[in-house]
Amino acid sequence: MTVRRVLIACEGKHESGSQTGVALQPEGELPALPRLIHRVLAEPSAVEYTCTPFSKVRHVPGKGHKWGRKVKRLILLAKADEYDAVVVLIDRDRKKNQDRLEPLKQARDEMMILFQSCAVGTAIETFDAWMICDENAIENADGDKSHCHTTPESLAGKEGSGKHPKDRAARIFGSGKGLANHYQTIAEHIDMNRLAERCPDGFAPFRKDVESRIVPLFK
Repeated sequence: MTVRRVLIACEGKHESGSQTGVALQPEGELPALPRLIHRVLAEPSAVEYTCTPFSKVRHVPGKGHKWGRKVKRLILLAKADEYDAVVVLIDRDRKKNQDRLEPLKQARDEMMILFQSCAVGTAIETFDAWMICDENAIENADGDKSHCHTTPESLAGKEGSGKHPKDRAARIFGSGKGLANHYQTIAEHIDMNRLAERCPDGFAPFRKDVESRIVPLFK
């Protein structure tokens, strides 16, 4: 059986856990983002996930948006290291789509001749928003579900303002520390359709991109 290898580039430890650069198996304790991706892929057995910090990816030389040039570098690395798929997820961080998501898409599309299985997306405004929108998943992760936010993409304030997804997560779990472990549990239990409904501009299109560009590898 062929084991498909998926390279995931993301913002930080809340998404990827602490084991970056290490191949992770789905039967183990996957960090939050690999677990969500695994569920979108319908939980195949013959797969492994490797996370890498997007911030540490070097740009390819030349002109173009810096985020797009990072995507191109990731695709070149994935091709050289014989990965089967690449997933890129970054936070929008109160920026406009043309400054975040569109450069990712454009770079991915420009590299299609070389590498086809690449999905990209942005979390609005941060990945934490995806982790605070399902009261049942929050309860499974030992959080206070009364602080669940059903429209988390509306939390567009600065961190520390009380109107930021991380601020709400800290209220849910009593602290902003140790969120990666809580998020890992949430990703295992979250209702994926509810997540798409409550994060329609971030998670919903990201899920569709993974479904259209990476799911075919497993069929």
